[in-house]
Amino acid sequence: MPDQPFWIDYEWDRDRASDGKSRYGAYVRGAMQEFQKTWDGTYETNLAGHFAELAWRTATGPVMSPPFADWHAPVMSVDLQVDYEAEGCPLIAVVTLATSQPRALAHGYDGERHWRSWPYERSWTGDYPRDPYGDEFARNCFALASLRLMFAIPAARLPDAPSAARRPGEVEHTARMAAEAVVAELNRAVIPVLTRIERG
Repeated sequence: MPDQPFWIDYEWDRDRASDGKSRYGAYVRGAMQEFQKTWDGTYETNLAGHFAELAWRTATGPVMSPPFADWHAPVMSVDLQVDYEAEGCPLIAVVTLATSQPRALAHGYDGERHWRSWPYERSWTGDYPRDPYGDEFARNCFALASLRLMFAIPAARLPDAPSAARRPGEVEHTARMAAEAVVAELNRAVIPVLTRIERG
């Protein structure tokens, strides 16, 4: 598993590509009607943000499985939202982290009930937190704590969206650059938070 919480799986993308080049590139070509909204006049502002949001959505699940851009625990989810108002900050990232219980429940006991934290499930990228289900409720009570981080990804750190006069392959190349830029910005913001949490 990569050391950083967010990464791009270049090896899987290349080795499992139906065209011998890139799985992600094939998915981008398949979503070209969506990508063209950044140059056909559908969007008038924040074109780099719109393009990066679509590049990220295409690179992650459930669109791609396994995804081109991925993350591991304690990251639970990532959402990108285009900011229509703030100049220079076209994307707002919303990252949800699974965290430990608050100190008031440090031992999982409130005087009446024992509370369990996140159950974890094994996947091919490691263990990940999940909601309890089924007969787990017959045996346990759960106190599931999380932290939601919200921050801007500045336009200056994203590639420009292709224009109508794009070159062959430019959309796929720019989408890859946008996904890489988002991964870099997510790691830049989230790693210091995780470090502080781990230090207690």
